[in-house]
Amino acid sequence: MSNRSSGSATVHFEYFNEFEDIFKQDPIVEPTIASSSRPNPITFELSRDDEEMPITQEQQPNTSKPKKNIKLKNALIDLNEVLRESEQNKEKRHQELISLQKEVLQSYNNIMEKLLEKI
Repeated sequence: MSNRSSGSATVHFEYFNEFEDIFKQDPIVEPTIASSSRPNPITFELSRDDEEMPITQEQQPNTSKPKKNIKLKNALIDLNEVLRESEQNKEKRHQELISLQKEVLQSYNNIMEKLLEKI
């Protein structure tokens, strides 16, 4: 190993080869897949139907992560519902504003027509 940024001398670890033999297959030490720096994130749609499907013992690993994954999935589903409701409310307000603007424009046209008739 070397420390190129500080200019220090190379550091030698006496048991480096032994540790490498022990840990070289461990995915925590050496990941099997490197993460990507893709500019476009992958999107997906979650639904409550997925939550209701029973998870068999074969599908469920022996770690505590499934509980965390279920909580995360439920949080994402709830957030998705809130965002959907927010978008619907925004669209409703937009349609109300357009309707009001049409009424104002129609009133203005009626007043202008009456004024033009008088001239």
